[in-house]
Amino acid sequence: MTSLWQDVRYGLRMLRKTPGFTAIAMITLAIGIGANTTVFSVSELLLLRPMKVKDPEQLVCCDIRNPVFGGIPYSTYLTIRDSSPTFRGLMAQDDGMQFVTLVHGDSARQVCTAFVSANYFSFLGVAPAGGRGFLPEEERQGGAPVLVMGHCVWQRLGADPKIIGQFVSINGIRCQVVGVAPEGFTGITIMGPDLWLPLGSYLSVTKLSRGFTRPAKASADWDYPSLYLVGRLQPGLNMSVAQAQLQPLVPRLKESYPRQWRSDSSLYLHRATQV
Repeated sequence: MTSLWQDVRYGLRMLRKTPGFTAIAMITLAIGIGANTTVFSVSELLLLRPMKVKDPEQLVCCDIRNPVFGGIPYSTYLTIRDSSPTFRGLMAQDDGMQFVTLVHGDSARQVCTAFVSANYFSFLGVAPAGGRGFLPEEERQGGAPVLVMGHCVWQRLGADPKIIGQFVSINGIRCQVVGVAPEGFTGITIMGPDLWLPLGSYLSVTKLSRGFTRPAKASADWDYPSLYLVGRLQPGLNMSVAQAQLQPLVPRLKESYPRQWRSDSSLYLHRATQV
């Protein structure tokens, strides 16, 4: 124990002597822990707890093997969603939930939000306890800034049944509450977000609100977060056949978005518990 304590003291002295390295190390750890927490939450969703979604055993994850960047770009999601016969439904969520400032009346608090595709609630077979989910036009950049509030946050704000249609501020952006999630619903992660926002709100809420300027030559993917994809296979389709069906899309994606793919990158499917 004495030796361990001496090692700890020595390590702390070294960190104090190199504050720049210490800051980088702490930031790296924070990012790594946050990313792994999200991946773990999604990867364990099927077996660790019952999900309040429709047929959770049917959910599969679609990912890029050996990607240039982590997560799937929005353009790739659209291509897979619109061009592949593999899925009878495919939805997207940002691959790392964001902390934002929620202001409602005189109350301000830090909350966690997930940015999701417009079909998120209908795909999961979940109807909000009040109000509605998202519309297709709200997924597109420039769509109306709206949100679905988690049940716990709604309760902490007073459980006002008339909150549907009211406006709150998210990072200074005026957003309309269009729904309240059912009690106990956490989506596809073990620890669900406090708010759900459509993907079309990502740029204004997380970047422009914080002073970022859109680069003149930025691709459309810059306006959206990196994504985690979850789908339901067509009836009677097994995993190996489904994965083979996806591969013809890979050359097209590599040609259209060469910076996002390596020569040996490919699409693959896996059950969430196999991450």
